[in-house]
Amino acid sequence: MASIGRGARIKGANFEREIAKILSDWWGSRLRRVPNSGGLNIKGDIMTEDVDKMKDLPFHFELKKQERHNVRDYYKQAEHDCPKGKKPAVIFSKNNDYKFIMMKLEDFMEFTKDLTNANSHEKIDKGSE
Repeated sequence: MASIGRGARIKGANFEREIAKILSDWWGSRLRRVPNSGGLNIKGDIMTEDVDKMKDLPFHFELKKQERHNVRDYYKQAEHDCPKGKKPAVIFSKNNDYKFIMMKLEDFMEFTKDLTNANSHEKIDKGSE
């Protein structure tokens, strides 16, 4: 495996911190980047601040900030490293671009099922007035 330069490591670490902040606001609990970019016994790039609460986070996140993407390889890595009971998800971007998330459609549908059901009941109730 080719080594990456210092600038690329810094760029990746900054992206991990940025996404950890965004996901913390979304999740409602403090998340942070995994020290040493997954070099410890914790796989993935994002973890809960309290290691004991890792089981509550439903996703295993891999993050990539590169100018050229190979999302299939990213997803294979996320899937390979994903602990049992979690859903692999890849968040990726490049300079001055949108952030994207990649996950299996079935995982997305399962995770959003309660939200979808709540919205469909709301539409039915409004339509019957």
